[in-house]
Formats: sequence, C-alpha cells, structure tokens
Amino acid sequence: MKQAYHLPKILLDHILIASLLMGFFITPMMTLGQEEKPNQLSDDILDMSLEDLMEIEVDTVVSASKYAQKVTEAPSSVTVVTAEEIKLFGYRNLADILNATRGFYTSYDRSFHYLGVRGFSRPGDTNMRVLLLIDGIRINENIRYYAPIGNDLPIDIDLIKQVEIIRGPGSALYGSNAIFAVINVITKDGSDYDGVEIQGEGGIFRESEIVKGNFDPLSSRITIGKSFSEDLDILFSTTIYHSPGQDIYVPFYDERRFIDENETPPFPPPDGFTKNDFEEYHNFFTKIRFKDFTIESSYKWREKGVPTAPLGFVFEDQFPSRNVDESLFVSIRHNTELSDETSIMTRVTYNQFDHEEFLFPIDDASDIAGKLLTTNFIDRRIGRWWDTELQLVNTSIDNHKITLGSEVNINVKQEQNVVNLVPRIKEINILLDDKRHSQNWGIYLQDEITLSDELTFIGGIRHDHYDTFGDTTNPRLALIYTPQPESIWKFMYGQAFRAPSFNELYFDDGAQRALPDSLDAEEIETYEIDFTHYFNEKTKLNITAFYYRMEKLIDQTGNFFVDDGDIGGEEEEEEEEEEEEDDDDEEDDEGEESTLVYGNIDPVQAQGIEIELEKKWDNGVKTRISYTYTETENISSKERLVNSPFHLAKANIIAPIYKDKVLAAFELQYNSERDSLVGNTIDDFIVGNLTISLLDIKPGLDISASIYNVFDTDYMSPVFGSNEFDALKQDGPLYWLRANYRF
Repeated sequence: MKQAYHLPKILLDHILIASLLMGFFITPMMTLGQEEKPNQLSDDILDMSLEDLMEIEVDTVVSASKYAQKVTEAPSSVTVVTAEEIKLFGYRNLADILNATRGFYTSYDRSFHYLGVRGFSRPGDTNMRVLLLIDGIRINENIRYYAPIGNDLPIDIDLIKQVEIIRGPGSALYGSNAIFAVINVITKDGSDYDGVEIQGEGGIFRESEIVKGNFDPLSSRITIGKSFSEDLDILFSTTIYHSPGQDIYVPFYDERRFIDENETPPFPPPDGFTKNDFEEYHNFFTKIRFKDFTIESSYKWREKGVPTAPLGFVFEDQFPSRNVDESLFVSIRHNTELSDETSIMTRVTYNQFDHEEFLFPIDDASDIAGKLLTTNFIDRRIGRWWDTELQLVNTSIDNHKITLGSEVNINVKQEQNVVNLVPRIKEINILLDDKRHSQNWGIYLQDEITLSDELTFIGGIRHDHYDTFGDTTNPRLALIYTPQPESIWKFMYGQAFRAPSFNELYFDDGAQRALPDSLDAEEIETYEIDFTHYFNEKTKLNITAFYYRMEKLIDQTGNFFVDDGDIGGEEEEEEEEEEEEDDDDEEDDEGEESTLVYGNIDPVQAQGIEIELEKKWDNGVKTRISYTYTETENISSKERLVNSPFHLAKANIIAPIYKDKVLAAFELQYNSERDSLVGNTIDDFIVGNLTISLLDIKPGLDISASIYNVFDTDYMSPVFGSNEFDALKQDGPLYWLRANYRF
C-alpha cells in the first residue's frame, strides 16, 4: 500500500480559510454599490424572500428534513438533479447521475456499480454506507444493505422527476446506512404524462483492442399516466432491456493461457476474451394517488453475466457465471392535514429481495483437454421485510417547526445459502444454510427554530435499537445564517451509524469465509461549513468544507484473492522472481490466508473541500463546473485509503443549437489517480459524454443521440473481493440512439 500523501497542513488550512473568507468578503462587496445609494433597497425589498428578491428558482427538497423546504433552508449540502437534466444528458442509470455530481464517483466490475463519496469507497462495499430511497421508501436490502444504482435500480430512469442528494450524516432522521449521504429518487406522477409515452433505444460499442464482437443492446418502455381529477392520479410503466454483451479482453487471463496444466484454474479462452457479459432485465412500476392515499409498487428482475471469472471459476462462456436479482416493494402512504398547523404521514411498505449467483468452478485441474468435472456453485440471499413509519409535523409554537416520528423494521426472512452442485454425479453439498429473522426500531425528533430573520437553528436526534448489537443515539445540529438574502451560511455537525449487515455477521461457508467473534456498528462524526452565494438571478457559487472521522469501520481481514501484479496484466520480472522464492512459504499458509473474516478495524478520517459554480447565460446556455479535493487517512497506519482520488473535477454544459428544438449537452469528468487494494496505482483519466436532442420534431416525438466516452479514453476501475485482479478496463465509445413518442 502506498503511503498516504498529505498536502502540507498549513497549506490545507490556508485553502479552507481562504475559501471561507472569500464568502465573508463577497457578502459586503455585494452591498458596496448599494451603500452609496441608500434608497436602493427599501424595507419592503428587505422583507422579501430570496426567490422574490432575485426572481430566481430555488430548488425544493423533501429529503433533508422529511418535509418540503428550499435547499437554502435545508440543514445539509444538497444537490437536485431534474428530469430535464437526466433527459438532455442521456443518463442511463443512477450511477451516471451520481458520476456527474460533485464529490461522487463510481466503480464498475461488470456486475454491479459501487459508489464512492468524498474519498470513501471500500473493498466489498455494496453501497451500504449510503441510504437509497424511492419516494421516501428504503431500498437498501436486508442481507448486505446493498443499494442498487446501476441497471438494477428498481425503476426506469425516465420515470424520475428529480433526484435529491443530501450529503453528510443522515441517521438523526433516517437511522442506519445514512453515513455519507441520503439519495432520494422522486418519481413522476400520471399528470406528468397525461397520456401514453413509448420509448425505444439501443446502442453499439466501437470495436477496439479490448472489445470485439456484436453488442446491440435494445430497450423499450411504455408508460401510461393520467390525472383524472384532483383526487385521482394513475401511472403505470414497464421496461424491457436485452443485451447479448460484448467480448471483453482481460489481460490477466490472456497471460495465463500459457500456465502449466497443473496450475490452479480458471483456464482462460485462447485469446483472453470472454463473451459472458450479457444482461437483461424487465421491470414494472405503478403509482396511484387517491385523495390522501398513495400506493406504489415496483417489480424488477435482472440477469447479468459475470465475465471476470472470480475466485478461480470457469472463464469460458459455455459455463456462464451470472447474477440473478429479483426485487419487489409495495407501499401505502397516507397524508393527513389535521389543521393548518399539524400534518401526519403514515406509511407501510413490504419489500423483498432475492439474489442468486451461479458460478462454475473446475474440480479436476489436471485435465484441460475438456474432460472437466464442472460443478455449479450457487450463492443465494433471500430477504423479506416490512417497514412502517409514523411522522407528525407541527408548527403551533411560534418560530418552531417540530418533526416527531417513529419507524419499525421487521425482517421476517434473512436467509443465506451456499450450495455446491455436481451434476454429473448428482452430488449436492450444502456449505451454508443460515435462516434468521430480526427487527429494529427508531424514534426521532427535530426542531427547526427561527431565531431571527437572519438566523435559523435546526437540531435533531434519533434513537435506534437493533436485535444484533443494541442501542445507538445520533444527533444532528445546523446553524443557518443569512446575512444578506443572496448569501447563505450553514454550519453543520452530525453523527451517523451503520448496523453490521447479516452477511457480515453470519456468513460462514466453511472455506472462504468465517464468522467474526463480534461486530459493533460503524460510527461517523462529521463537521461541515457550507456557503452559497447568488451573484444574480443566473449565477450561483457553492463552497463546502468538510471533515469526518469514522470509528469501528467494518472491513474484511485476510487474503482478498487478488493478484498483486501490474493491473494491466504485465508483471514485473523482479516481482515474479520474489513470488517464486516465496511460493513454498505461501503454500504453507494458504489455508489460513484464504479465510475472510469481518471485523471492526482502524479508524479513518478525511478532510476536503467542494467548490461548484453554476451559470445560466442570456442565450440559453447553462453551465456547471465543480471541483472536489479530499484527503483520506487510516489513522493508525497513516496510509491513504484505497480507491480514494485526491481530485474530482466535473463540467457540463447545455446549449441550444436551434431555438429550443435542438440542444447539445456535453460533460467532462476527471478522476485523479487512486490506489487499488494491493497498492497498485490506477491512472487518472478524463471521460467526456455528448448528447444531441431533437425535441418535438413532430408533435410528441423526441429523438436523441449520444456518444459515451467520446474521446475513447483508456481507463480502469478498481475491483475488489472475489476477483483475481485488482482493476478492470472500462468501456470505450458507446453510440446510443433513443426515441420517445407521446400521444
């Protein structure tokens, strides 16, 4: 592992101080000209809201406090991504949206997308440290707390009205998993369609040295939505997606073509290419609002090939290793206005999530001529659970807005099964059959206190109880200072936790994983200062400085099953010689090192700064640029965390080409270099995406064309856990065409 590089503390302090002072200086500078004209601001104008004063649109969110408020009033650093942006930039899934958001980045191992926030993305992390919601419904499943952000998101990306990204700890309102952020996907209503919309889309990759063969993914969607009256609104949508996949070149396996026939499998194909990258899914979504009731249901089935031959399984496509996921939720929500001062929300949700991973190891490693005794290794996770919530919001006390609520989570089924099937001899070996159930509950209280016209204090606290580890209490405090209507300061502190998952607690297959002695919940403490300034109705600046410290971090210990050679597949000769010399010693310890155990490891900390500037031009052009600098550190070893880039930079632009009928949307994303799990350096990269949209070329018809990775950037993404290499090349240029027709 590389030693963590630290920006000299005095320099980092100057950066943070300078950024904050810039905000302090901006505020009085904006009023210099006004002081020379004392009549310029009347008392009436001073009493106007920020929207009225500046005639700008300030986004509204519901996720920061569990009720609607302007982002300038929210006790968090907030980003809102709208349906218009999703459409014009051609985002294909939630991972695309988050990649374009300041402070966020993703990794992709050709099975699932993994999220990094403010420099944190751990090996084996299943997005469990971010809470994912759909219309306030918890989506993280109950075995590994996995949050789907790729093509496995339970709803179609085009059904999203907006995505609310609430940075920082959110356990004071939401409980477990809200360590780094709460992401709430708000769906559209029937009134947003008022008819029928049909969509068809597809694409093709350009062949290259790492991609060959046909890749013709096709997707189709039909959505029916209608608002019949103020009391009745109905939306129904279904999507089907199919991709035969592309032939992926993996240098690691190409080199292993020349292995001795007695070496451990997998035995790679002749040219290092795999065809096992197929994917298909279908989903259904229904949303019905009748008076004060809202009913939502979602069903998704997805099958994805695993082309990376993890843990020594077969690489060839005649033994297609794959993941099969099936998810369902049904939710009923009731909103009641008891009076002008009191509202009550109740919600009951049933969820289920099934995961099956089919892998094919080779039992007879000495026979590479085709007479292989192939087994079927099946890893299953089955979850069923109920969520209930009761929330009351009251404003009867002057200058107070009080939120009181409770949640109960009943896990009726938490099953983990590992089975080894040998079809040729009809043998079944059960390696793990763990069946459990559990429950947890939480109560929370928040008070928004208006101290003066310029000063608001928001304080909240939540207490949770879990069957697995006991009790935890987490507060959140925010002081919002508005010295001028166009300048907003937020000083924030919060604590959050993540309960250990059932996979971490109880997975023991007798071979690769063992049970931990005990696991405590992860804990994080975060400090943030957020400054927002509106220069005018079209220009906004945001600066956020943050520091967090995480204790009792849960991580794997033992051998991570990765090759420590060069990530491109070319090993150094000196390293090979050293490995050969140590072979005997490694073989002696192989049994012990191949066992993974989860434990609470060393504390980690990070500090950084995020800067974002948005501008809307008179000619209709919209631009946004952002930069994030993050220092992360394992406090005990003083090493930088793996998969933690120092720098993230993002820029995007929407420009009208012909009136409001033809628009171009272009974005750039820069990730600085980062370390892989075994200490190799993954190079920095810049990726660009371009989408041209033709809107209403005929009544109701929209067509868009996209090129993803338009510069054909050769870049890699770290992979973890079960893979035998530590990084994987990502896709080259993808050409995509989409058509929507509404009637």
